[in-house]
Amino acid sequence: MPSLLSSPLSVLNVGVDTFQQSLAQAGAPSLHLDWQPPAQGDPQLAWQLAQLMGDADDPASVGSQVDRANGKALQQVLTSQPVLVDVALRADEVWPGMGRTLLHAGAPHPWEVMCGPMQGAMIG
Repeated sequence: MPSLLSSPLSVLNVGVDTFQQSLAQAGAPSLHLDWQPPAQGDPQLAWQLAQLMGDADDPASVGSQVDRANGKALQQVLTSQPVLVDVALRADEVWPGMGRTLLHAGAPHPWEVMCGPMQGAMIG
């Protein structure tokens, strides 16, 4: 026990960032891990997610089924052959209700939550 108290302090803070702030103010070396419980703390949803992970030792487990399905999907993507079907001069020719929709390569986001570089790219 005396060696524990005399050795340098090393702290890994998990979750609550106010603890990390207190350590920083005290000058203690620490690392903050921004972690939240799975499924936003919902125990039933967390259990359902855990069941999807399956058991690596049980080939019949749901996780193994998910792994097999993902492997099959990946194999289909890798072995597919793209085929040109048509060329349109304007996007609204193939999407009549498009209106003034701006398209980009990322996930759909309203303008208000786009970061500055993304907004600049959209303007460009």
